[in-house]
Amino acid sequence: MKKRAGFVFVVVMSLALLALPVMTGCAPQEAPPPEPGEVVKPESVGIAAFVDMTGPVRAMSYPGHVGYITYWRWLNETEGGIDGVPINYIEIDTAYDIKKMRSGYERYKDEVITMEAQGQSPFYDSLMPRLVEDKMPAFCNIGGSDAFLYPSTGWLYGAINTTDLFGSYAEWVLENWTEDRKPRVAMLLGDYPGGRFPLFCPPYLEAQGIEVVATELLPFSGLTSAMDQLLRILEPEPDFIFTTIITNQLVIVLDELHGMGIELGPRDQGKDLELFTSYGFDQDMMAAMRPENWDGLIACDASWDFRKYGDPDYPFYTLMVDKYMEYYDVPQERLAPSIAGFSGGMLMAEAIRLAVEEVGWENLTSEAVGLYGYPNIKDFDTGLCPPITFSKDDGRQQAGLLFRTYEDGATEELWSYEKQPWVFKWLDEQGFPIAD
Repeated sequence: MKKRAGFVFVVVMSLALLALPVMTGCAPQEAPPPEPGEVVKPESVGIAAFVDMTGPVRAMSYPGHVGYITYWRWLNETEGGIDGVPINYIEIDTAYDIKKMRSGYERYKDEVITMEAQGQSPFYDSLMPRLVEDKMPAFCNIGGSDAFLYPSTGWLYGAINTTDLFGSYAEWVLENWTEDRKPRVAMLLGDYPGGRFPLFCPPYLEAQGIEVVATELLPFSGLTSAMDQLLRILEPEPDFIFTTIITNQLVIVLDELHGMGIELGPRDQGKDLELFTSYGFDQDMMAAMRPENWDGLIACDASWDFRKYGDPDYPFYTLMVDKYMEYYDVPQERLAPSIAGFSGGMLMAEAIRLAVEEVGWENLTSEAVGLYGYPNIKDFDTGLCPPITFSKDDGRQQAGLLFRTYEDGATEELWSYEKQPWVFKWLDEQGFPIAD
């Protein structure tokens, strides 16, 4: 049954304002020596957020990042930070420019104890050797980092990623498949770090009973047509196309598929194929495309969505959403995908707390956060999503749902899940290479 939905949106995010630490020319006054046994806390602790506030991925980055900053702002205002130590969050607008990422890293690495960037950012590809060399732990917010995390590097952490989303799509496909042959799947991937993760997926999909018939990459910026890739991907007649393309790519792909006469939806209803998009579907996205083009599209919400707002079982989500709207003057009906940002801030705060428990404020360094913070996060409940553990024992309790969109703006919920397959763990256990 069709039903009218409010905002349904995914994992995926970021905002970027350059917030520089305030420098003064006054000589610091010498503080009195601490009393024996007194805990000496720093005046503040720095963290860095590398965000594409401008550039080709702004639409996918800034909304979640606003949620991320909402959490830190609330924590500073209500609790004075972590254990009374304010968090100085430094935001660097990288504009999807590797030069800006590298210069920002060098500028701030000595002022912070952990860093954060988005899953669609080349930050990790570009800076991974430096993170390891400098013992700087980084958190991949909105989107995951298993291509580097598993087997663990010790310095890069992330949550759900697009390989696991494809695993969930596969479960739905197989659960609803009725023909006496294997379903044919093509992969249309965005050519950016998080978008390329499913390149590792074919062995997993094929082991589940799915035939992977084509794989194509779409440029992340400067794309004006996807016709060449679409012609190649349609030639083997896939039943399903799994994608990691982002909004600007999706607008082009849907327009060209519609122009080719391709109708999205179930084959048993006379349609041509099913197209899955990884990044939810909110009104901002809908405003960028023609209604006839999204008709029949399947979207994934890989996190708790706006419908949890006001749910008594999720009081912290309601609190964060209220603060989000208060801080940024965002009306409820225009709420952006922010929940992954809220959770990301909480996870980074928990890593800092755990490191302090181990080494004390006086010995807190980026290395301590990498060694004793993130790796010790086990069954951590943010109150926004299922408990999270950064280890190979993590059960991947990631909730989500699939829903179909219609030309008139209605949506139809297709399937919900409480746990996603952990594709990289499966690949590792089966002996497939997953990282350099």
